[in-house]
Amino acid sequence: MEIEEALGADIIMSFDECCPYPSSYEYTKQSMERTTRWAVRCKEAHKNTENQALFGIIQGGFYEDLRKKSAEDLINLDFPGYAIGGISVRRT
Repeated sequence: MEIEEALGADIIMSFDECCPYPSSYEYTKQSMERTTRWAVRCKEAHKNTENQALFGIIQGGFYEDLRKKSAEDLINLDFPGYAIGGISVRRT
């Protein structure tokens, strides 16, 4: 968060894990939960709230229930904005 704040962007992103496609349900669930824990930590560490908006990133792969849970968890953290992540990540 210190580096993102130092860059001076108007919008900065909380950390997230983009799991590869395809990933198992369990792996994707653990990844989504890790992303939520990181979002909490990023929000706690974010200092420049007047000049920079910290967005949470929705994860959950292609599992509808995980994406819904991720969105609900992040909304409860009350970010000023949200990004939709994890849709275009794939193995090569």
